[in-house]
Amino acid sequence: MRWQVSMIGRSSEKVMGELVKYEDECVGCASPGYPCQGEDCPNRKVPHYYCDICGHEIDGIPIFDYGYELCNICYKIINNEN
Repeated sequence: MRWQVSMIGRSSEKVMGELVKYEDECVGCASPGYPCQGEDCPNRKVPHYYCDICGHEIDGIPIFDYGYELCNICYKIINNEN
């Protein structure tokens, strides 16, 4: 499923669900008494969600509408809410 959206100032076409990126947010907490957990550390693969329409990072939990991850602004535009 694809959407063509040009209501928000720029035209973009996205395939649903493609904008989840896992980023390394290592804080360097390893010490001699507490070694690095490596791939098991919860800070190694932290999901960051991006809106499938505008591409901006979504703060908090994304809104899922028809299989798309949307920010609040795009959700309101698509559903004609003010």
